[in-house]
Amino acid sequence: MSGFREPLKTASEFRSLQTAVAKHRLPLGVLGLSPIHKAHIIDMLCGNLSKKALVVLPDEASATKLVADLQTFGLSAAVYPEREFIFNTAAEIRSHEYEQKRLQALTGLLSGAVQVVACSVSAAVQRTVPPEDLRRRAVTVKTGADIKMQDFVTALLENGYTRCDMVEG
Repeated sequence: MSGFREPLKTASEFRSLQTAVAKHRLPLGVLGLSPIHKAHIIDMLCGNLSKKALVVLPDEASATKLVADLQTFGLSAAVYPEREFIFNTAAEIRSHEYEQKRLQALTGLLSGAVQVVACSVSAAVQRTVPPEDLRRRAVTVKTGADIKMQDFVTALLENGYTRCDMVEG
């Protein structure tokens, strides 16, 4: 990928973007670029400055496309999806997939496994768990590890899970 990176380093427009990010003149907007060129610039900024990035796009489809482009450049990236609002209270029709994806993106940022999170404007303005709460409440379970059942159950209950006899889905 260095063949793509070298020409951009000498562009005055890129150097001015890099200076703005380095001096924390944020948020920063770049308009008029194709999606792959946005990914190229984000890759360069994150790499040159050893920074993580939150990229806000008009919709979730654009965020998903950007994440795929960033992964092509070798960056670890994740989509932070919008929260689904379900007005029917029937538990069997609710999916928690969006919650899992949101938590994966946030924990990836906290752990350093994710360099870039892309989201829609709607997802960016939705409240989420503060980083210190996420760190404090995280429970890691590894294959072969010994865990006291009561400690694990307590951790799950403190994190909002409900105890029941059988789970079917």
